Amino acid sequence: MPGEGRMQEIVFGCVAVAPIVFGVVAVVCPEWTVLHSRDDNDQSPPTTREIWFIRVVGVGALLGGVYALYGILTGVQGAPGPPLP
Repeated sequence: MPGEGRMQEIVFGCVAVAPIVFGVVAVVCPEWTVLHSRDDNDQSPPTTREIWFIRVVGVGALLGGVYALYGILTGVQGAPGPPLP
């Protein structure tokens, strides 16, 4: 079908934005992210370890989402490999 490639690009682009949004929220508001990811309405204050863990996960998600979106928008799939002999 004509235009199918463009539709896939739009869908994959939207999917790649989700980890970017999560990463920004996790880095900017780690306490809120930790409190809303717990089970059973546990409202105890988050520990420093939880806050740093969610920040690291957020940075990873942010970088992964940016990398995926860059690959989708430019058509470059991954970094080039080492030169072959």
